Amino acid sequence: MGTVPQAYPHLIINNFTTKLGERTANILKHLFPVPKPDTKRIITFFE
Repeated sequence: MGTVPQAYPHLIINNFTTKLGERTANILKHLFPVPKPDTKRIITFFE
């Protein structure tokens, strides 16, 4: 097994529609830097 790349992931935030969900999604977006377009790492947050 190889090493994990240190690239920043693309975020998929799905179904965070309540006020608390929108606030949580906003916090999650700001925890991760903007990824490069060629990044293949993805993190999904699904409520």
